[in-house]
Amino acid sequence: MRAWEYEFGKLHNASPVDFDEQPGDWSGIDSVLKSRQGHLKLFWSSQVPGSRAPESLYLAMIQACTTGDSMSPKQRS
Repeated sequence: MRAWEYEFGKLHNASPVDFDEQPGDWSGIDSVLKSRQGHLKLFWSSQVPGSRAPESLYLAMIQACTTGDSMSPKQRS
């Protein structure tokens, strides 16, 4: 199954929620937002364990995707 087929099926089979019968609960949103802020900070500016050298995991991921090896295992041998 392709990604677009999965998304189409999910949206096509969705049914609306009646918020009068099932009201939304946003009471725990503060802890969720604080957790997400911590993750963003970790990925954009963190330190290498031990040496405490600065690093950016997101920038490393972007660089790995743009300069990655596009050869298949058969082409390497």
